[in-house]
Amino acid sequence: MQEQEQYAVPAPRNVEGIQKSYKSDAQRMRAKNAQARLAAKQRAERDQRQRDAIAQIPEEHRI
Repeated sequence: MQEQEQYAVPAPRNVEGIQKSYKSDAQRMRAKNAQARLAAKQRAERDQRQRDAIAQIPEEHRI
């Protein structure tokens, strides 16, 4: 019996499970990065609108 166990074929790796896990992790990372880029873009647009609004205020009325 020991010889048979020694030459037994190893159990196949769970390739499908590994690929599925990798894909879901990659999708989550891409989604997180996309949300971060969108938030940064929105912050930049808001800051630009505020700068434009401040620029329209006459110098003598600025604090």
